Amino acid sequence: MQSTTAVPTEQRISPGNGPRIIVQVDKPFYLPGQRLQGQVQLNLKHPTKIRALEISFQGTENVHFTTKHGKYSTTYKATNPMVSTGIRLSGQTTVPAGSTDFPFAFDIPPDALPSYLGKAAKVTWMLSAKADVPWGGDLKRDVYPIVVNPFRRQPVDVAFENQEASPRIRLELSSNVYQSGETVEGKLVLLEAGNMRAVRLQLFLLEQAAGQGKVIGTTSGSNVENMQMGETFEWPRDNLLAAREVPFRIPLSPQTPCSYTGKYSSTEWHLYATLDIPHHGDIHLDASFAVAMRTIPVAVVEPHGAVLPRAETPPSTPAQVVVPQESEPQESQVSMIVEILADGSAKDVVSVSNELEKKGSIVDIDQVRGLCERLVQQGRLERVGEGEFFAQYRLRTVAPAQSASP
Repeated sequence: MQSTTAVPTEQRISPGNGPRIIVQVDKPFYLPGQRLQGQVQLNLKHPTKIRALEISFQGTENVHFTTKHGKYSTTYKATNPMVSTGIRLSGQTTVPAGSTDFPFAFDIPPDALPSYLGKAAKVTWMLSAKADVPWGGDLKRDVYPIVVNPFRRQPVDVAFENQEASPRIRLELSSNVYQSGETVEGKLVLLEAGNMRAVRLQLFLLEQAAGQGKVIGTTSGSNVENMQMGETFEWPRDNLLAAREVPFRIPLSPQTPCSYTGKYSSTEWHLYATLDIPHHGDIHLDASFAVAMRTIPVAVVEPHGAVLPRAETPPSTPAQVVVPQESEPQESQVSMIVEILADGSAKDVVSVSNELEKKGSIVDIDQVRGLCERLVQQGRLERVGEGEFFAQYRLRTVAPAQSASP
């Protein structure tokens, strides 16, 4: 006689059981040389046997484009593998029902290129987790961490003038580097009007790629894409004659890709000014700038005492995060962050960092996020969503309940 009592057992994977695998990372974006830490989480309704649980980390620069020659075309490709490694998080075992976390850590190469998806080139960073489930569907999940380019020099304002004596203009930019989500600010100055009819201002992203193809043997090919981003600004001659100089503001979206130079591809940001000359060839002025993550120069940070080398941690276990005690400067920065978010709006880490800079407090982007997370733990801020690129925070309007004193 069979027993009718339910007995826990290992379950085969089926769509009805709804098992899930989730890959979580510790930061919204990473700089070259940083450590990427996270965890693979298995969410199971029943105890489940797996042969193995593995996660791989790959960073690749890829080029792929096609050029036409009359009736024929040639496809060019190139691949630059920057990193390809993996970790076995578990061997054969039975994973219990519920959520089980498996921590991992990878080091991003110091020469890592920033994430980019263009027309002929792309740079991707990918985490691929896989749970090998016998007699059932394997659990798989791919996640794409964002890597950004650092700008390690002191930003400076820049100016550009065309070589012609007449007409002649000058483009002044408030910086030679901007971060994604910032606004390109500057002035257009009329030096000599000449027979100019108008001036147009356009933002362009220049993408260059090179690869190998097959045309009676192996041959090299190149591709250039000059992509206009956003709207065109135009000032008629009369307006410029009256003002002589006009300010402009061009916002960059939070998804604006960083400038970079790779093995087979590169991107550059340019502000193109076109001087419209009637019945004559137009004059062009190119003002280039970088898009990157500004970082604090080493000379600005004065450590107290000797600096000890970082203790290496095995790749399978994340490095422990040691939170230093708040110093007076940090207390001041905390007050500034609360003041910045006092209007109740949600702001991302980069926006908060930019506001701190305007107040004269230069803080590393990771430190800003750490301070915001600390305020979240204290109940003073709340995180209102994890965007693909930036975490967002806002002032908590209702204070958390305080535990009664013994």
